[in-house]
Amino acid sequence: MKDSNIWLKSVMDATADIIFIKDRDYVFQACNEKMCEFFGLPMDQIVNSSDEDHFSLDAVEEFREIDRIVMEHNKTVTIEEWVLYPNGSKVLLETVKSPCRDEDGKVIGLIGIGRDITERHNQEVALKEAKEAAEIANQAKSLFLSNMSHEIRTPMNAILGFSEILNQMLDDPCCRNYLDAILTSGDSLMSLINDVLDLSKIESGKFDLQLYPVSIEDLFNELKVIYEKKATEKNLEFVVQYENLPEAFLLDQSRLRQVLVNLIGNALKFTDSGYILIRAKSEFLDDTWSKATLVLEVSDTGIGIPEDKQGIIFESFQQLPGQKVEEYGGTGLGLSICRELVKLMGGKIIVESSLHKGSTFRIEFPEIKTAIVQELISSDTNLFTIDEIQFKPAKILIVDDISFNRELIQLYLNSYGFEILHTGSGKEAVRIAEEELPNIILMDMKMPEMDGYEASSLIKKNPKTKHIPITAVTASAFKEDETRILFVADSYIAKPISKPKLIQELMNFLAWEKNPELKKPVVRGNPFQAEASNGTDH
Repeated sequence: MKDSNIWLKSVMDATADIIFIKDRDYVFQACNEKMCEFFGLPMDQIVNSSDEDHFSLDAVEEFREIDRIVMEHNKTVTIEEWVLYPNGSKVLLETVKSPCRDEDGKVIGLIGIGRDITERHNQEVALKEAKEAAEIANQAKSLFLSNMSHEIRTPMNAILGFSEILNQMLDDPCCRNYLDAILTSGDSLMSLINDVLDLSKIESGKFDLQLYPVSIEDLFNELKVIYEKKATEKNLEFVVQYENLPEAFLLDQSRLRQVLVNLIGNALKFTDSGYILIRAKSEFLDDTWSKATLVLEVSDTGIGIPEDKQGIIFESFQQLPGQKVEEYGGTGLGLSICRELVKLMGGKIIVESSLHKGSTFRIEFPEIKTAIVQELISSDTNLFTIDEIQFKPAKILIVDDISFNRELIQLYLNSYGFEILHTGSGKEAVRIAEEELPNIILMDMKMPEMDGYEASSLIKKNPKTKHIPITAVTASAFKEDETRILFVADSYIAKPISKPKLIQELMNFLAWEKNPELKKPVVRGNPFQAEASNGTDH
């Protein structure tokens, strides 16, 4: 028995945890050296003492209640408790208290094992605070980018929109060249803005894909139409190849196009002689032809990429060392976004390149669902132009606090014979909608006093106007903005808007037919007036 006690004491003293034993009267009957260290007392001053001898009255009451539950209910209890020791130190203990029983199973006391988890707790608190700080910073970044998008897209709406209109009105070649330069530069700026926003959405996990059946053959033919002329201007051959393709794959068509456009654009940029080749091939994975591998390649005979530099080109804001920005331009975002978009669609992108011999960017989707031709979504390209569209008589209410935005939309619609109403106030828009009952409302969402969200909500709640479709015309570009918009509106188009984009949107809500005889517009309300007093001029 003596040897057993010696062994037991050796085990208790060897552990890094606090160990103690109490009897039914809550008196310490034994403890280990770790307990002595924490109390700062020798063992003979702890054994035969009780909690009252070492702790405050409040602490004693808490300890005593837990001890009572353990011994009276014959159950093990685990607690976390802050303990203030006699030396003034405060620690967080995770203590397991279990009943001690005699040979007959009668509870004669309890054993407690306490572990100091103060450091772990502090680390968890620091981690939580760091996470919260990161979330706050991420929200601040998202808010900044959202505001930046709105503030930049709003003037770009006027720059690109009025340039487009002037380009159609002027015959002077010099003026048209100047306007072409404005449009090209504006498009480049919008591409940069969109790249920054895309990267931010991807990093914050707020990027959602829209999967639809996509014909790779149709997509490649579309890209050939876009880029063959540009290739010819550089004396390059533009080659398209595809083999063993099903009718369609389930992919995000706009994002896949974005990736290919970026890769082809880079190939054209860095190739001065030879060819650009885009190739697609697939292999079915089962007898049902429901899944397949898909490989897409964009190859060129351009300047190539050194082998030791190929790893950095997919990093954000990275470009090849020595690459002349003034010659080739770019921000180093395009390939980074391509990699993330392909990854989101379940694939990967790799590069094979030799210096001065060209490059091949290969996109591999190892397992992707196929689709049948009946499932294909309609092409964005109509079989006729928007100028061949004749709308049935309709009344349109344009709501925007910025006058040139209203003016621009009116100019886009001038040739379609609409009756057009204007206001720069969300509050006035609610009133005009009820009085005039327009066929559709084009609503800006960010306005002073009453914004487009509140105005749209009020219009949709009014039994008299709830049937009127509302299309938000917004400079917001984040998914959460889209969700919020579609809660109060029927659809939305993003600024900067173009005439084709606007007309195609109206075609979703208004009756139309092909081959029009153009009519003069009926305009009511002043598009240049910052705040319309009543929305109508008779």
